[in-house]
Amino acid sequence: LLLEYESYYTVARSATIKMINGDFDDELTTNLQLMISKYNLLHTRLEDIIVDSKSRMEEGFLSTKKNFKSSNIRIMLILLISTIVFVIISFIFTNNIIRPIKYVENKLLDLSKGQLDTNEIEYISRTDEIGNLTRSLQTLNRQLIDTVLKIKEGTNYLLTASDQLNNSSAIISEGANSQASSTEEI
Repeated sequence: LLLEYESYYTVARSATIKMINGDFDDELTTNLQLMISKYNLLHTRLEDIIVDSKSRMEEGFLSTKKNFKSSNIRIMLILLISTIVFVIISFIFTNNIIRPIKYVENKLLDLSKGQLDTNEIEYISRTDEIGNLTRSLQTLNRQLIDTVLKIKEGTNYLLTASDQLNNSSAIISEGANSQASSTEEI
């Protein structure tokens, strides 16, 4: 295209110089006809380039539009997969927190109903707040068991002392009755 333009420019310049100088001869006519044909050829080539550029531009826009749609679909799929992964991870973490808390809640309800458990409490080996909570629950459970055992021991001691007092009272009562009978006989 550049060579065609240079060729046209050379012929047009030559024809222009001849017209300025007033040389209106057959060579000028030939140069003008050559210039017109080169112009038409150049014009046709430029029109072809414009049409080709428009076609390429439309193809580019269509390709961009297709890529945009494809990208949107990919983005939506990535968002959907990310959301699903997020929900699954949230569910796992939530269960990892809620299940031990429910366990501790049930153990506390059992303790409130007087059901003391001598078994090892679950989740005690955890190093987070739930582990602290279960260790505190186990300590409370053991202290309640110790307190109940001490109360039982105290009750047994009181029962034994009460039996001894009853026996002593019975002996004293027999002695008093025996003295009362002896005193009556006298």
